[in-house]
Amino acid sequence: MAPKEMGLYNIIIVTANMVLPLFTLNLVDGSMIFFAQEKSSSKLQRMYMTMMNSIGLWSVFISILVLTILVLFRSDLLTMTVWIGLIIFGEIFYKLSRSLLVIYQKTDIVLKNVFFRDISVAILSILLVWAGLSFKGLVLASAIGLFISAVLLYRIVFKHIAYTFTIAISHIKPFLKMSLPLLPVFFFSWIVQSSDSYFLVNMKGEAIVGKYHVVYGLCNMILIFTYALNIFWFPVSARLWKENRKKYQNAFISFFAGFTALLFLTVLLYELNAGIIMKVLARRSSYQEAHIIMGIIAFAFAMQVLITLLTAPLYSNKNPIAILVSYVIGGLLNILLNFLLIPTHGFLGAAIATGISYFVIVLMMSLLNYKVAKFSFLDKRLFYIAPCFLFLWAAAALARNRLAISSIIIGDIVLIAGVLLLLYYWVMKKNERESLLLFLKGIKFKDIALTKNG
Repeated sequence: MAPKEMGLYNIIIVTANMVLPLFTLNLVDGSMIFFAQEKSSSKLQRMYMTMMNSIGLWSVFISILVLTILVLFRSDLLTMTVWIGLIIFGEIFYKLSRSLLVIYQKTDIVLKNVFFRDISVAILSILLVWAGLSFKGLVLASAIGLFISAVLLYRIVFKHIAYTFTIAISHIKPFLKMSLPLLPVFFFSWIVQSSDSYFLVNMKGEAIVGKYHVVYGLCNMILIFTYALNIFWFPVSARLWKENRKKYQNAFISFFAGFTALLFLTVLLYELNAGIIMKVLARRSSYQEAHIIMGIIAFAFAMQVLITLLTAPLYSNKNPIAILVSYVIGGLLNILLNFLLIPTHGFLGAAIATGISYFVIVLMMSLLNYKVAKFSFLDKRLFYIAPCFLFLWAAAALARNRLAISSIIIGDIVLIAGVLLLLYYWVMKKNERESLLLFLKGIKFKDIALTKNG
């Protein structure tokens, strides 16, 4: 696909992501804490039906309203709205189907479903683009994948929960009280992550958005951590916050430090290998210039993973306003930086604006976890790791265009081995090393047992 076609697909996706919370009233995510802390099966059934039916009725109402407005005033946007609507309703249908499975830690079912969905969507996307459908083929493939995956998950859910058309006022009120204040959070989160596409398309055109989106897609692997955290992190955090906060805090300190070190290493590898990644995975020559922003986008996504970690204590402590304040500050800063940087620096300016904004949100959430949730989590070792990371990042940025491919591969090996050994023998404490070894031995024994049984 040409950069312009990829740019149009990106606009459809970011628009769908922007309005999706308005269609769900954020009930799926906002009510999670109530599900995680509830043990009565009959009450859970009423809660789930309340959430599902409320979202269904509200989304139908919003759809009729939007279509009426477009027919009366902007009929030229109807075609694009249909493509956006396919993604929106696919996402709603899928999020509702997996919500209970995520809350109650049926991660094996969800992950298998995601794996086969992504493989199927990838194959179908290739076929539809090859058939000449361009960005429309990508939209159709994504929507079909979401709907089929949702049907498969609903078959599991409704084996244990009977569907009834129920909306319990006693449940919907607390759900909305928790969910609605978080709606602006999603909007400002969208501003930081996706609004730059609108700035770029208006100031530089669809082709630039396409190049920018390709780098986003290539760095998207980092957000696997966010997806994994969303599957288990928030439900576990909500339970431990209530049952054993001290234990949760101690685990969080090591968990956050370890994730930060791992993410820093990932950013360094993206920066050093940016040119190779683009040549191998985005072969069109028109995309190659965008490799200069890969390290910055990787850093932005790394910050997004840390934000997911930091949101959990505030969410578990029922401090949605603190989460909102962090995103409002980051979102407003992102808008300002986009205005200042994109006209003169194009996608490089957009990438810098995104990276800085996410970093500011991390700083704000860290501060609010200390001040509002009374949750101390920073490990002192991070204050030594951060300067080392900045030095190595600058070195990787300078070296990537000066080294041959063979030298970069050797650099990757040295970097991975050196950082991991340094972390293991110098940074990690004795009890952390012992825990890591026990974990790895557990995996090994499990594999041996599976092999024998197989």
